[in-house]
Amino acid sequence: MISLLARFYDPSSGQRLIDGSHPLTSLSPRLYRRQVALVQQEPVLFPVSIRENVAMGIDTDGVDGDPNAHAVDDDMIEAAC
Repeated sequence: MISLLARFYDPSSGQRLIDGSHPLTSLSPRLYRRQVALVQQEPVLFPVSIRENVAMGIDTDGVDGDPNAHAVDDDMIEAAC
């Protein structure tokens, strides 16, 4: 799908339209690619459980009013998911 959107190749049937009426094939691929960007988002998982990976992303400063508390309970994990 990304290759089609970036015009690395054109579909063998059908068409892709810009703004619902302009065929993408009417644009120069080189000029079109200057206007399009792709930001891939591949998550990095550490070699621990999914729960531990989720817990790493939860801000635990001041849990239960204790600035030294760093426990992440199941409710916090569930809310993050």
